[in-house]
Parts: sequence; C-alpha cells; structure tokens
Amino acid sequence: MSNLFKLPPKVQIRATGFPSTFRDLDIYNTLDGQDAPSEVTVFFANSKGIMPKGAEAIGGAHPAGTAVDRLNAFLTRNRFNAAKGEIMMWSSQHGTAMIVGVTDGKKTANDLRALGTKVAKALNDKGFVSATIITEKMGQCVGGTTRALTYGIQTGVFTYSLKSKGDAERKLAAVELVPFMTSKCCDLGQAIGEANAAAEGASFMRQLILMPPNILGTKELTAAAQSLTDLNKKLSVDVLFEDELERLGFGSLLAVGRASVQKSYVVVLRYEGDPDAPLQALVGKGLVFDSGGINIKTDGGKGMKGDMGGAALVLGTVYAAAASDAKVNLVAVIGCVENAIAGNAYRPDDVLTSLSGKTIEVTNTDAEGRLVLADCLTYVERTFKPASITSFATLTGHAVIASGKRAPIFSKNDKLADAMTKAAETTGEMVLRFPLDEYLWAEMSSRIADMINSSGNRMSPGHVTAALFLNQFVEKTPYLHVDIAGASDLWGPDGGQYGVRMTLQFLKDLSKK
Repeated sequence: MSNLFKLPPKVQIRATGFPSTFRDLDIYNTLDGQDAPSEVTVFFANSKGIMPKGAEAIGGAHPAGTAVDRLNAFLTRNRFNAAKGEIMMWSSQHGTAMIVGVTDGKKTANDLRALGTKVAKALNDKGFVSATIITEKMGQCVGGTTRALTYGIQTGVFTYSLKSKGDAERKLAAVELVPFMTSKCCDLGQAIGEANAAAEGASFMRQLILMPPNILGTKELTAAAQSLTDLNKKLSVDVLFEDELERLGFGSLLAVGRASVQKSYVVVLRYEGDPDAPLQALVGKGLVFDSGGINIKTDGGKGMKGDMGGAALVLGTVYAAAASDAKVNLVAVIGCVENAIAGNAYRPDDVLTSLSGKTIEVTNTDAEGRLVLADCLTYVERTFKPASITSFATLTGHAVIASGKRAPIFSKNDKLADAMTKAAETTGEMVLRFPLDEYLWAEMSSRIADMINSSGNRMSPGHVTAALFLNQFVEKTPYLHVDIAGASDLWGPDGGQYGVRMTLQFLKDLSKK
C-alpha cells in the first residue's frame, strides 16, 4: 500500500484475564504534574464509586471492601464527578491507574465506542504505552462491549496532520481488555478482529476526506482504490480512463470534469469474499473538489475537499470487508472527478446525453454529483447485473437541514430500506427513511430534454428530488440511495467517519443465505 494512504500501526488489542496488579491497593499520591509510567490499569466509576468488576480486581485479595472503600473515599475527597465523565489518575505501590467516570445506567454500543475513544485519547495524551482496561457490564453483552471498545480505541488514536513540526508521536501501542464475564455470544478474538477491520476502514475513509485537494486529486483517489489490493487477494481493481469513458458514452460524468486540468476516472473494485453470495453493488460520488462550476459556491467552496465522502465511504467499506475477509460478494464503482471553472466548463442550459441515453438539461452546475452518479449507476447495472445497488454521496444541503447527522435514505424497495435501517440500528449509525414522493418529479421536467438536473425551487425538498433524479438511471435493480452530506460532518470531532460499520453489516445481512 502506498505510503500516502497507509494508516499508522493499529493498537494491539486482546482480551485477557484479571491483572495481578492492584491486589494490594495503597494510594499514596495522584500523578498530577508527574511523569506518567508506561503502563496503567483503567477502572470505571459511576455515582456509587468504582464499578463492580473494578472493585473485584482491586479488592480480590483483601477483606471485603477494605481497599475499595479507601479508593472511593479518595475519589470523594477529590470531588470526583463521574456523571461529567471526569478522569483522575492515581498510584499505588503496585502500579498506576486511571479512573474514568461514566453516567449511571445502560450504555448503547455508540456510548461504548465513544468511551473507548475517550479512554484511548486520554491514555495517549498522558504518554502511556500500554493499558489494561477492566470492562464492566453496562448494557451490552461481553462480545458487544469488546467490539465497541475496540473500535473506539482504534479510531480514537487516529490522526492526520500536515503540520510542519508534526504532532506528538503516538505512544499507546497495546491494550488488554478484561471481560466482565466469559463470552457465550461470540469468540472475543474474532470480535476484536472484526472491530479492528471496521475501524481501519473508517480511518481510511476519514483520512481520504481530510486530505487537502492539492494532495488528493482524481489521480490520487484512484490510486487510493488501487492500493486496497494489498489487503486481500480476493480484491481486484480496474480503472476506466477518459478515452474509454468517452467511447462508452459517460456524457454526464465527463461534462462535470471537463474544465478541470485533472483527468476524470471511474474505478471498479471487485471483492469476492463469497462468490456464491448475491452480488451487491456500491456506488460512490468522488468529487475531489467542487467549486460549483459556473454556479460558483458563494463561500468559495471551503470544505469541498470532503465532497468525495461517498467514494471514501465506499472505499472504507471495501477496506473493512477485505481486511476482515468478510463473506460478501461485492462490486464497487466510484466516479473520480473535479468540478472546476474554465472556458470549456459545462454551463447552465447545456443538454447532456448520459450513458443511459437519457438527456439532461443543466439548470445548475453545482448539482453535479448526481450527474456523476447517474452514469456510474447505469454502468454498474448494465455491466454487472447486481442483486442490489446502493449509492452514497454528500449530495445536498437539504439533507443537512432535513435530518442533521442522520443520513436520509431513499428506496422504492422496502426490503433494502429495512435492511439498511436495521444495519444502522445494529451498528449505532443513524439513518432516516424519506418517501420518494413522485408528485415532486413534475418539478424536474424540461421542455427540450428528458429532465433537468435541479429544480431550483426553494420550497422543494432538494434531497428528495435528487433521489428521484438518481432513480431514473436504475431500470430494474432494487436500489437504495444514502445522502451523507450531514452525517459525514467534515468539521465534527469524528468528521468523515460515518457509514462503514453500517454498510458492511448491510452487505453481510444481504448475503445471508
């Protein structure tokens, strides 16, 4: 894998038994202002003090309550507020510990992922090389807890920086998770492996989205896809270049990219984790930068380096599938394009002939992502005849207004929509199904072409009309569209990290025989 796209080494995580340290607790000082040792044990505390498994680890060799009572008294004296998620460091003659506050009650998988991220960042910031985490029963089974904490830890240590002095070197290298009971639901080693793969896929997605457009152009996004072949021999990548795209008739995609000095590409990835499973297709919008074209963006396009988020999500999912050797049969297509401004830019009033043969009157050059997806959808359906097609794109501002970080999904097929909704619930992602109101299609009519690319009606739900537009380019195959414009949230604390877990689960569910 090219060094440009290679992720830093992951934290080595394993499930293990109770540690031998902290059997003879004797608190003698906090670590404020002191150099932290290289190893630490993490305990969780709520409003009642140290939680049960942590208390068991601390006081196992003593008369009931002796050491734990002393520790809880220490927390009380220092006004430790668990509900606010405070973190406190302390030491004994047998080792160093980190106390992490949590609210009372059951936790969702997302809560535990966030907790894993918080702990990993705190451990790394304090310079710890290794840690043992005493897990607690907080609403999930032992396998679910292990999976969620692993994912959170791995994504929590992710960094991407181009600072001249560089960020501080990552210290955290190894974590042992002490389960609160023997797992009956799954193999914990397998759960950790699956979570590692999903986290790597999500981090790969996030890295691509954070890369600036002068570093990640269409050629580099294509190279990122090609680099994934190092993960698994079951994965292959083909690239369609402009001359072939021209020959095939990718009229709407090529129009979007023709003003750019960067070439346009369509990348096709095939992963055959289970050749006997139904073939599922993913399609992603890969706009490495979107100026808006002649309908230039009023803010100059700040943040539009993330307009390839759909393609990044697709590549992250392929990464996770290949890294975990997932038993799915997958074809993925991404359109790698830049929407620039020049004398040969496509214009409002142009009429484009798409790969499908349908004609499109351009009313807004900033509604370009759907033009790229249109040709990719036609291509994947005609070439591969998959059992289903799902597209992902940072497509509309209306999606952000309509549902915030909850990605709108659209489908005429209840089975697909239900499968994605279930996958989102299982993995802790957020989606919301919107109706494909056919009466809105009247707003997309053209006097001289089959359709326009944007209605321009401020009162129209643009995320719905965009989805209706895309549906014109899938003829027979069950089809689902996901608008991740708000969900990917480039500027959020976990910006760019959305959808990989959900999409891989979705594919696995569709592949069940």
